[in-house]
Amino acid sequence: MRKKTFVTVFAGALCTVGLGAAVALAATTDDVWGTGQANQAWTASSTNFVFSSSFSNNTCTNDSASGTTTGANPDAGLLNMGTPTFASCNNPVSTNSTNGSWQIAFWSDAQPSACPTSVTTDESSTALDCVQIQIPKAGATINFGICTVTIAPTAAASVYGKVTENSPTGQDTIAISNQSVPTSGCGVSSGTVTGNYTLNAVNGSYLDDFSGTDDGSVGSDGN
Repeated sequence: MRKKTFVTVFAGALCTVGLGAAVALAATTDDVWGTGQANQAWTASSTNFVFSSSFSNNTCTNDSASGTTTGANPDAGLLNMGTPTFASCNNPVSTNSTNGSWQIAFWSDAQPSACPTSVTTDESSTALDCVQIQIPKAGATINFGICTVTIAPTAAASVYGKVTENSPTGQDTIAISNQSVPTSGCGVSSGTVTGNYTLNAVNGSYLDDFSGTDDGSVGSDGN
């Protein structure tokens, strides 16, 4: 049996990102969550999330996200999550679920091609998992005073992050790095988002996923 640590990251970070609409199809996988970790609530937070564009940049230092479930198993596809919040920003950020729910997916063995190139799907000790956040149509805006930028203005869009394993001694993190997002307003049609989130979840603030059967132990000897 090969055990893997997986992060249940945030979604807050996606308040201003989008990288193409994602297809929310559950994939075939042999992975299962660790004991007591399936269908559990989670939260995540960030102290540095940056939106960049040719018009202007915006940094937020008090960001949070949450969801009511981790899903029945990894690779379960997109799951509804709460609307993330972004506070302590250079310019105000507003988020909404008017056109649909924000969603999150925890990818392990069935990662989409849009996941960061450094993410792999094997079960070695150096393998990495991937988190996808889907932003609903017009799900976030940034008010720059003289104009407003809308994120994902015409359709839902996704951003992807790379998981860094810190179990069993610390919280896992998810890194979103220069993810492209479609925008409108302020004369810009796209931007990028970058940020790191830390996980606050069951079982020591990290999640374990396994190939095979969970033996009840904690830690990371693979992904």
